[in-house]
Parts: sequence; structure tokens; C-alpha cells
Amino acid sequence: MLTILSLFGIFTFEDSTQQKRLFYFVIVQSAIASVVAFRRYLLKPNDPNVLKHSKDFSLIHGQENCINSMTKTVNEANDFIFTIGGRSRDEKYLNAISNRVKKGNVHHIRIITGNHILHDLCVHLRDLGKNADVAYITEERFGNLLVTHDTTIIALQDTKKTYIYSILMLRDAKVASDFRQYISEVFGQANKTVDNTLIESLCLSCRKNVLKE
Repeated sequence: MLTILSLFGIFTFEDSTQQKRLFYFVIVQSAIASVVAFRRYLLKPNDPNVLKHSKDFSLIHGQENCINSMTKTVNEANDFIFTIGGRSRDEKYLNAISNRVKKGNVHHIRIITGNHILHDLCVHLRDLGKNADVAYITEERFGNLLVTHDTTIIALQDTKKTYIYSILMLRDAKVASDFRQYISEVFGQANKTVDNTLIESLCLSCRKNVLKE
């Protein structure tokens, strides 16, 4: 049995295989907390620049920079596009995913989290249809991730913004493999009976339209 004390609490794991994977994940999450603090106190609030820590590690700040980096990552993806979260709203990024998935050369997993989504994501999910493996889980503790064959993008949380404004990008095939396994395990726990009725019930715009009728 392994017990880990981190910035996010105390974690206890029984399974030895799970220990290694979740220990790694907790370490990464703790590193993210440090990066957030660094950005908050050492960067100018509106600084749109990208901090390059190494060739494999980037902290990207600014909504447009984040969307451009995420879109570029999707366009360059080989074999896999795994995503988790319910905050996506940018048409450029979502269209890039749709276009790649419809070509049929990538395996796409999308796990929706939380109790609502915006209409752009709703339209995107309905458009994907059966071209992707879509699941839903109400809990939001699993993070907001985009993972391809060699890149992992982690959206950093910000209490003052409802959209993605800062991301951590890790370019490492082994790291990406670990995070794809993590998303696959969450997928296994989630509700995989996701149809248009469920998607529209989560959409804030579709909910309002139903109430008006």
C-alpha cells in the first residue's frame, strides 16, 4: 500500500501498477500548482508571451496562444486524440478535432465532465456522432487534458476566468502514453451511453430552449 501526501491531499493506493501511474500523476499536478504560482506572481497579468522552460516543456499564457497551440497539436496528431473536460468552446479548436476524426486516421476519446457544457461543444459532439468514443462523468476532479501520440496539454485552472487562459504543454511520448492510459481508465468508469439527448441536457443553450417551449 502506498500513501502520498501532496498539495492536493492524502492519496492511498492498494494496486502496485496503479501506484506508479497515480504517483506520477500527483507529481505532475503538484508541479502544475507551482507553475500557476510562478505565473501569478512573476508574470505581468496580461503578458501574452510563451515561457519556454525547455524544448519539451512550455507554459503558454493567453487565450489566443492557448487555442493556437491546442489546434496545432490536434493537426499534428498521429493515431490518438484523447480529451477530458467540459470547458471547450473555441470553434477553431473543435473544428480541427472534427476534421481529424472524420479522416478516420486517429482514435478519438472525449470524456465530458461536470454538469454543463456550452453550445459550441454541444454542436461539436453531435457532429462527431459515432466517429468518436464519448463518455460522461459528473465529477470534475479529473482535470482538463488534451493528449496525442507525443504531446500532453494540461489546462491550468483560474478562478477568475471561465475559459482556458493558461496551459502546460509537455512534449514527451512516454508522458503522453501515461496520460492516455489515465484517460482510458477514467473512460472505463464513465457513462458511455452518451446520445444527443444527454448532450443537449448538459448544454446551457439547449436547456433554455426547452424551458421556453
